[in-house]
Amino acid sequence: MGKILIFFLLLFFSFNLSGCETAIFSTLRAELEKIKSRLILRIAEKLKQFEKETLFSLLVSNTFVNTFTASIFSSLFSSFWGDLRIPYGLKQFIDILIFTAIILVFGEVSPKLIAVKYPLKMLSINSLVVYPFFLLLKPVAKFIPTFSFKESDDAIGDVLDEMEDLAITSDPALSSRISILRTKVGELMTPRDNIVALKPTDTVKYFLEVVGRYSYSSYPVLDGSEFLGVLRVSDVRIIEADPEEKVERFVSECPAVPVNVLVLKVLKDYPDDAFFAVIDEYGNFVGVLTLWDVLERFHPAPPVKWIGKKSLIVSGDLPIHDMELILRKRIPFDTPTVQSLIMELTGRIPDEGEFIEFEGIKFEIIEKEFAKLTKIKVELT
Repeated sequence: MGKILIFFLLLFFSFNLSGCETAIFSTLRAELEKIKSRLILRIAEKLKQFEKETLFSLLVSNTFVNTFTASIFSSLFSSFWGDLRIPYGLKQFIDILIFTAIILVFGEVSPKLIAVKYPLKMLSINSLVVYPFFLLLKPVAKFIPTFSFKESDDAIGDVLDEMEDLAITSDPALSSRISILRTKVGELMTPRDNIVALKPTDTVKYFLEVVGRYSYSSYPVLDGSEFLGVLRVSDVRIIEADPEEKVERFVSECPAVPVNVLVLKVLKDYPDDAFFAVIDEYGNFVGVLTLWDVLERFHPAPPVKWIGKKSLIVSGDLPIHDMELILRKRIPFDTPTVQSLIMELTGRIPDEGEFIEFEGIKFEIIEKEFAKLTKIKVELT
């Protein structure tokens, strides 16, 4: 009975370790703010912060657990089939066949499929199970030869370190701007849920109406969740096209960049491009990055400005978690930013001068730039 309990416990660990391996790399850091439990949020942030050490811990732990599980299963299998007159070779073959099926279903395929579909939920569940393995093996990861984890981005990081050291004493602002180049694409991009996108079946007439409303220079075209390409306002063919013609004819390609790559590397590899599709490690479209997003971070506006005891001005990209801390008030919505909360409440991007009231908080849209709410007055009522 004891061996059976140990076997199922090991399967449980295998399920969680395998699921976490997929979930941790399918979740953006900004999405972690949706986790309601502060304890799990802190653990998930730590796992995300030390991705390489986390991956090392998961791989080593999962290998150990699966090996141990195979040993226990073999012992149970031998006990069950011990009295039957079956050739030893056939017995071993059946043992391996059954265990492989079990570990594939419960330790590989199922957890990974669930993690791909529900990465944040899976990460929330797995974090508490995985964290002890991470704490145990993190110190060991430091002794792994550097070539195991060395990336081309490390060399860029060394250059940035030297640049910061030179700038920090003479010009703090310059040092700050250099440090921004450490930022990864996923931290600057506009998430898929917040972009202004078109469908391939939309007409040229509708596209021109969208351009008049938002005034962007490029618009992504999505077929469901699949990224097809981009429509550029500068495309002469669109201007000369029949208003009822479908926009899919005018879709052009644009560079696709990984969500976890450094912004500096993108600027270096694509010096002549200003619009990028952002994809995760599975090739799924997760958002867009524009040159404007990068330049905006070089001259950031203060995120919060108090204008009274109970009122303040915030930017639409202020994280909800930060606003909860500032207002000392829990907001019962799983949205990453203030703008996404307002869009969730209204079902659209509101215009300047509009008021939205919610749970004792009044939002007033002060300034809007295209599809971004740049200044929002927040008042406790």
